[in-house]
Amino acid sequence: MSNHLFSYGKEIIQQLNEHLFSAFFVGGCVRDFLLNRQIGDIDIVTDALPEEIREIFPKTIPLGVDHGTIIIRHQGISFEVSTFRCTERINIDDSLTHKEHIQKLLYNDLQHRDFTINAIAMNIKQTIIDPFNGQESLERGVIQGVHNDYDRLIEDPLRILRAFRFVSELGFTIDPQTSAQIKKVNKQLINVAIERITQEFTKLIKGTYVKKSLQQMIATKTNEFIPVSEKTQKAFTQLAQIIKPLQSLSEFFVLLNQLNDQLSIKNIINTWKCSRKTYQEAFHLQKAINYFDQNGLDRWLVYQLGEDYFDNFLRVLQIISPNNQLTLSHLEHIYGKLAIYSVKDIVFTGYDLKMMFPQLQPGLWMKQMLAEIEKQIVTNQLENDYKMIKEWVLCHPPEVD
Repeated sequence: MSNHLFSYGKEIIQQLNEHLFSAFFVGGCVRDFLLNRQIGDIDIVTDALPEEIREIFPKTIPLGVDHGTIIIRHQGISFEVSTFRCTERINIDDSLTHKEHIQKLLYNDLQHRDFTINAIAMNIKQTIIDPFNGQESLERGVIQGVHNDYDRLIEDPLRILRAFRFVSELGFTIDPQTSAQIKKVNKQLINVAIERITQEFTKLIKGTYVKKSLQQMIATKTNEFIPVSEKTQKAFTQLAQIIKPLQSLSEFFVLLNQLNDQLSIKNIINTWKCSRKTYQEAFHLQKAINYFDQNGLDRWLVYQLGEDYFDNFLRVLQIISPNNQLTLSHLEHIYGKLAIYSVKDIVFTGYDLKMMFPQLQPGLWMKQMLAEIEKQIVTNQLENDYKMIKEWVLCHPPEVD
């Protein structure tokens, strides 16, 4: 557990306390602390306003300041510090003591969080504040909404996907009442920005229990409201039976393509509005998988794949072909014996070709010739030696009309 994060977080709370503000750890960090899981980041709530927070701490980033959130940089780490949410929704009795006032603000803040497992707070002394029985949900392994499932989901329909992400990460089960409300709110997902859906779904597919998550998504019909087509639905259902934890959306898209080759990578990417980088990764993996299906493992496959993609390739392959015995050591063994690792390693260039055939205009023939030289070297048909390559070219002159 990253206890040092809490130690640094306590220093932030202490500084807020010294300026007469109250502050608490909240959300995922408290949940993971109670589950004894690795803590990725620390969230803090306080009665201090963003401008007051910025006056106290020298290094801040005004990210989400309109929503009352400031990023504090402390000990080289980012801490998200937010003013109690939804304070405008409550009326504070003047007769309340300061402590009672803070308790009401904290209760109201926790009440508007997504799920009971995330509606737990902890003070600087590590005393747990749990008004919605989040610890009981953790013990039961259940994900359920805070106070009113429907209201919490309507406030932000992306919480539907967050529920399934927590299933994937924690192995929990969604409470039947929460599942029923998810079915009612599902259609609101079409109003959520695709970028937010993509970000949440990327986290979801990385979870240890991703298979359970996708199967529960299908049970609530949530998969019908994320960016998938009619053709994708069948592949999605098939994938839910065999999927294992992935590391990128590109792997997920290639799996969909493998289960239904009518789903082109380009169309899937366009539907999800992903980056060009994701498209390139998916296309690269798809090309390698298709080559392997036709030719098996050889030097050319390993060379074209590149060691950066070994793990991605094996994850996809082991899902679609679970009986395949190919391992990382097989790929690394071949890779270690390659004569070159990129076209830049070839001692013969396009300029050399041009000097050999000055009468020809540079064009497609040159590209094809260099590609063939590259393949000949990779497959050990030709040594990466200038004289030998030149002799090979003379024996295989370009055919130009």
